[in-house]
Amino acid sequence: RACPAGSPTDGAGASSELDCVCKPGFSGMSCPACPAGTFKEDLGNAECRTCDEVTSFSTSPAGSTRPEDCVCTEGFYRSATGKCLACPS
Repeated sequence: RACPAGSPTDGAGASSELDCVCKPGFSGMSCPACPAGTFKEDLGNAECRTCDEVTSFSTSPAGSTRPEDCVCTEGFYRSATGKCLACPS
């Protein structure tokens, strides 16, 4: 049985998707890519974390694997402290 595409497990000996684990950037039982605005660093089936956990007003591409993938949204900039702040008008 093959594991889902987002799983590094080749499925050898897998009897169900429960035997498969998701690679970083993928989560859940069928290992879909983490949606935009989220990331997952570790191997496993844990949920993706939101970029807002890193700093408010940030987003990331789908399938992101690191908090550093979260960038400030349009109209905001990353301060020296790592927070996204509104651009001065």
